[in-house]
Parts: sequence; C-alpha cells; structure tokens
Amino acid sequence: MKVEPEFGELVRAVVGNDSYGQAAIKTEISKAYLVEMARGKVPSREVIEKFAAGYKANVSPLLIAAGYEQPTDTETRVQYALNGADDLSELSKQQLMEMVRDFAEKHRKDKD
Repeated sequence: MKVEPEFGELVRAVVGNDSYGQAAIKTEISKAYLVEMARGKVPSREVIEKFAAGYKANVSPLLIAAGYEQPTDTETRVQYALNGADDLSELSKQQLMEMVRDFAEKHRKDKD
C-alpha cells in the first residue's frame, strides 16, 4: 500500500471527532484499517468508496488524494501541485494559490 499524507489528512477530517471504533461501525471497515488510512496508507478504490459512503462524504477529493483520479479544475490541479512543492514555504504556496484564484475568477471561460 502506498502512503499519501494528504489522503490521511482527508480521512482524519472526515472522521472528525468520531473515534476509530465509531468510524468502523459507520463504514464497516475495521478500526485497524481505518487507523492505517488515517496515517496516509491508500487502500483500494472500493474501500475508499465504502468509507465515503459510510460518512455520506464526497468521494472525489479522497480519490484524488489517493491518486485514483485527477482533479478536473485548474485551481484544484494547482493546489495539488503546490502541495507537493516541498521547496516552497507555506506562505508562498498560499500567495500563489491566491494569485491563481484571482486570475481564474477574472478569466473564466463562462464569463461574459
């Protein structure tokens, strides 16, 4: 199983204040497996879909973070690229994302 830290962050965000025991009941995934997922270990696509369904969560961000899908919008693609840019400070990443959002807002194709 590969490890994707961002996937683990999303799993922890979805679980929220629930214990992993509670999450296991909601998702029908073992507590031990959920703990591994929260550490960033990427399971099969089917397990991710089961996890999302148990929490009635949007599965797409989880699948993107796990590497099963590619983001479709420019802002998300840039965000994922910046997340992997270890040579940039968090402040630099935030500033770049702000510039991308401003640019995208001004130049959307569907704008008149």
